[in-house]
Amino acid sequence: MGCFKLNVDGSRSSNGLIGAGGVIRNSNGEWISGFMVNIGTGEVLQAEAWGLFHGLQLAIALHINKLDVDSDSANLVTLLNSENVDLHPLGTVLLNCKMLMSQFDILNLKHIHREGNVVADILAKESVQHASGICTYQSPPSLVVEALLDDILGVSRPRQVCKSHLG
Repeated sequence: MGCFKLNVDGSRSSNGLIGAGGVIRNSNGEWISGFMVNIGTGEVLQAEAWGLFHGLQLAIALHINKLDVDSDSANLVTLLNSENVDLHPLGTVLLNCKMLMSQFDILNLKHIHREGNVVADILAKESVQHASGICTYQSPPSLVVEALLDDILGVSRPRQVCKSHLG
């Protein structure tokens, strides 16, 4: 009770466009707010980091002080849990994320599998189709309603595993 969840994700299209999306839900899994942001061109880790940055800003604007943050980017979570990111190419945005994270009374950041991050994934993939900048949603856009309901109902999603061809 009183704790909110932020799911964030980044995306990169085949032509190099990057964007991010995220959703904030209450302890019952109900939509509080969400966003998508078209960042321009870059790498997927850059999109993941900017997605977290915008998600944290949104949570602060909503006066949330207890937040669980889930990202399907193990690299992002590892970087944010490391002591020194100053010299990393994304150091500035990572340090800004850390500064925002320090403003919460309670904040837990963890890596989750993509199958547990479907709503944020949908928003991130859609973000590269929009004009540059951020779009905030006070109610769920139609493209995520089915995935959001599946999450609330606890519908399981099988883990997608890619098989490599050896030899």
